[in-house]
Amino acid sequence: MPFGYSIWLWLKANPAAQWALAIGAAYVTFRIWLNRKIGAARQDEQQKIEIKAQEASRKVIDKAKDKTDETIRKADDARADIPRGTPSGKLPERVQNVLFDD
Repeated sequence: MPFGYSIWLWLKANPAAQWALAIGAAYVTFRIWLNRKIGAARQDEQQKIEIKAQEASRKVIDKAKDKTDETIRKADDARADIPRGTPSGKLPERVQNVLFDD
């Protein structure tokens, strides 16, 4: 006799056990489907959060880059205004501010 054949015969002869097994199988199938659906929704939400974070970081980086470029331009303009050989103490105050302030 093959393995599980006696269980099969009992199930075949018992309609209540068939119904119980069918209900149990339907419940397990439903739980598996529900877990996959919830997992997909969580993954979609996580992707949306990551996209928003990337956009925010791009904005911050662009602002920092613009500010850095602006500071470099101001420093270059200030250096261009200085005659050669001028000591730093004799520079105009606005030039000192651009060159030596943080």
